Amino acid sequence: MNDTASVFRPLSILGLILILLPATVSAQELELQHHHQRYHNFLQQGQLEKALSHLKWILEHEPTYPRGNDDNFQSAVVLYGRLLDQTQDSTLRKVYFQEAVGVFDQAESVLAASERDVDVFSWVLNKGRFMQRYYAEFPESRSAVIESYRRAYDLAPARLHDYYLQVVMVAYAEDDKELAREFMRRVEASYPERDSLQRFIELLRLEM
Repeated sequence: MNDTASVFRPLSILGLILILLPATVSAQELELQHHHQRYHNFLQQGQLEKALSHLKWILEHEPTYPRGNDDNFQSAVVLYGRLLDQTQDSTLRKVYFQEAVGVFDQAESVLAASERDVDVFSWVLNKGRFMQRYYAEFPESRSAVIESYRRAYDLAPARLHDYYLQVVMVAYAEDDKELAREFMRRVEASYPERDSLQRFIELLRLEM
């Protein structure tokens, strides 16, 4: 009887290890599920600050959870936009704005490092668009707006709308005329078929 028990005792210990191991591994998954569910619950209730706290936890610990894509980053940008739309306190608005810009930076960094097919161009362009939306309130973001649009051009010239090119060229013309001339030459060569853009460049040269 004792011999039989001694034979099965190691198996029992191994079984205990195998039982405990999945529980240990899934602990983070359970916590992620908790924060994900709480985020959605608070969002549905219109409690945006509480929803944001749970979404920020996910972005810090497992930003692409649960589908391995950029959904959480997109949700965060939308949420910050809603908070900015309904918040009057200037100090809090600046915090929201800066944190939202940080989400764009984190998204680009995390997604670019992943093995998935990621549209980095859209994140770079939309970062500039988001900052420009609040430019009147946060004019210190001007250089970052221009940098985003210029990077979008460098990433995928064919995808960039004339408007963003014009914003960059006008900014360069105000800050550094030689840089403006160099960039205008590049733009002319990149878009020979865009007649309205070519005319804009001609007019800008005359004004410089």
